[in-house]
Amino acid sequence: MLEARDLKKQFRSGADEQILFEHLNFSAREGEFVVITGRSGSGKSTLLYLLGLLDTPNAGTVSVDGVVGSSLSRHARADLRLLRFGYVFQDYGLMPDLSALDNVMLPLIMRGLSTETARDAALASLTRVGLGDRSSYSPSALSGGQQQRVSIARAIAHNPSYILADEPTANLDSANALQILQMFGTIHQAGTTIVMVTHEKESIALASRILNLEGGRLLESALAQSPSALPGDL
Repeated sequence: MLEARDLKKQFRSGADEQILFEHLNFSAREGEFVVITGRSGSGKSTLLYLLGLLDTPNAGTVSVDGVVGSSLSRHARADLRLLRFGYVFQDYGLMPDLSALDNVMLPLIMRGLSTETARDAALASLTRVGLGDRSSYSPSALSGGQQQRVSIARAIAHNPSYILADEPTANLDSANALQILQMFGTIHQAGTTIVMVTHEKESIALASRILNLEGGRLLESALAQSPSALPGDL
């Protein structure tokens, strides 16, 4: 389970202080697809970064399968991120000077895999998202939709327990966005827990639960459709 308790996050700018949220609680059980919505500036992406141990709260705890992130050393937290999480970002987060294959391989090598094993796993993951024939391409030679598919391939290559996705379709046209959402639907159906920040109505249709971040509080919303209503062929 991915769980947050009594989270507080605030920012300071000179003498000004902005509290995004405090005493905020969250949980995602194994196999859930949790969608977080909310207005721009409400703190959705900040919350996702906290849940993924990419940022630290001012107060409160985040635990991953019972392990409290703040109880770990910086190195141990990095190891936990590498082993348990896959991340998909709005801007793809690809290294521009690396090929698609190398972008997917890099975190696998950081996890301790040999170059040969990492290459095999990365190519299998790219093939899974339909880009096996473009593994040698640089990000600049790929469309936005293809770059996001490389990002997804990187996120799933090590079979993570949790995928955290921050507005993964925000920079895509409707056709590519639908294709990406179908991939997330298939990944979820395979049993991976997904937490996604989004504004997209089509994303909401995939959800097991919908949470709206408003005024520093997470409020549960009614499901628009049954979970995983957009099956794909990943």
